[in-house]
Amino acid sequence: MSEKKDDAKKAETKEAEAPKKKGGMAGALIGVVVSAVLAGGAAYGGAKAASGGHHEEEPPPKPKFHPPGPTVPLEPFIANLPDKEGKNHAVKVTIAIELAREAQEDAFKVFVPRVRDVTLSYIRSLSFEQIASNDATEKMRRELLEKWQAVGAVDAQGVLITDLITQ
Repeated sequence: MSEKKDDAKKAETKEAEAPKKKGGMAGALIGVVVSAVLAGGAAYGGAKAASGGHHEEEPPPKPKFHPPGPTVPLEPFIANLPDKEGKNHAVKVTIAIELAREAQEDAFKVFVPRVRDVTLSYIRSLSFEQIASNDATEKMRRELLEKWQAVGAVDAQGVLITDLITQ
């Protein structure tokens, strides 16, 4: 009988150990999954910290632009401009005038001869180095607009330099 008791105890022990083995395997699996999740979270958090730690930001608002008014293109201006050494260089400048939104293109056209006159005089007053520099276009826009408004073309609101060719 003692053998039966020993066999019964062994059977109970095996049954008791069997769930422990399954639990051990499940515990190991849970440990691996938890480790993977924590590692992934740490990597994500590290990447966020490296990028400045900012949460998703809204894109900056787009600047509000008003639609332009009518545009009056001018015939190209061609001039010979001297450089520092006195050598002449051919220059071709094409300009369009942006008018105020409420301005009428036909009403402005009476000022075109005046605008062309002061524009050509202005271009001819420049040296080749002045017109060929990187800063030339912004300065030209500002000064031409002042000159046009001084001769009565007050509806002119912008200067568009559409071509600037130098030789």
